[in-house]
Amino acid sequence: ILAPQSGLSADEKFALEGALFSLSAQDREILTLKYLDGLSYEELGDRLEIPRGTVMSRLFHARKKIQAKMTANLGKHT
Repeated sequence: ILAPQSGLSADEKFALEGALFSLSAQDREILTLKYLDGLSYEELGDRLEIPRGTVMSRLFHARKKIQAKMTANLGKHT
C-alpha cells in the first residue's frame, strides 16, 4: 500500500496496512483518497457527493479509528 520512501519502519507499515484493512469501506476510502491520492476537502466532497463539513467530520473520525488500531497493532508486534 505504501511506497518504500514513506519513512515508516516495517512494523509501522504492517500496523498501518492492518489498521486500514480493518476499517469500514467508507473510512478506508476517505483516508485513501485524502492521504494517498492527495485530494483536497473540496475534491473529496465532490467525489463523495457530501458537504465539506461532512468530509472534515469523516476524516476526523477515521483518523481517530486508524490511530487506535495502529497503536493496538504496534503493541502486538513489540
